Amino acid sequence: MPRPQPAHIEILEYTPAQSGSGATGVLKANELRINGTPILCPKGETIRVHAMEFNQADGYRDDQADLVKVTVTMFAHRILIEQRGNPEAPPVEPIDLQHLDLPQE
Repeated sequence: MPRPQPAHIEILEYTPAQSGSGATGVLKANELRINGTPILCPKGETIRVHAMEFNQADGYRDDQADLVKVTVTMFAHRILIEQRGNPEAPPVEPIDLQHLDLPQE
């Protein structure tokens, strides 16, 4: 099974070649790409790039707080949610259903 990798996120603004809009230092994104694929996003939704921290004292990142995280709302063509066997996965602990407040039939 391939090892999961972080996604390559591109937040782009396409402008006419000589518009100079980027010279102001303000970006008005009009395309989002994930791993090189343009993604459809609902109008009015935001793309959030979360704050990140870098610990200069250590000189390296050792915590997930140091990683870049992006939240995106997008349209999906297909969603698959299923269980698959993986011989390398740790054993699953059984759930004790007696402690759940389930309706009785």
